[in-house]
Amino acid sequence: MSIIDGLFESLEINLKIVGTQFVIIVVLYFVLDFLFFKKLLFVLVHRESKTTKLEEEANKKLVEAESLSSEYNKKLQDLAAEVYKTVQGQKQEIDDKEKENLKKAEDQINLEVDKQRKIIREEVDMKREGVFQNKESLSTTLVDKLIN
Repeated sequence: MSIIDGLFESLEINLKIVGTQFVIIVVLYFVLDFLFFKKLLFVLVHRESKTTKLEEEANKKLVEAESLSSEYNKKLQDLAAEVYKTVQGQKQEIDDKEKENLKKAEDQINLEVDKQRKIIREEVDMKREGVFQNKESLSTTLVDKLIN
């Protein structure tokens, strides 16, 4: 202990002043802790809890929004597929009707062509019969013209 006292005396440190300063610092700490630090700690904790709570709520809302977005996109894709299917069905119906109309028109044209062909054949047959009936007179006329 005498070495410590000797050291304090050589450095000119007064133990009463150091003790008084220590007591003042401890009292000041407790006063500041009561008046300031506890309030500051309360404000910081309260602010952090509010911020964290808001961040958690924001994350929940973000997850909810993403799920709604994916659900919306799925429904949109389903609807697009359904519309595509409906449009393809309607196109097929229109194609079938047009093919049917085209087939009817083709059949009608073929009937008309067959009628005309029959009429022309009948005319040719009639003219051929007429030529064959007159073959004797025509052959004599031809021979006469060749001879003369």
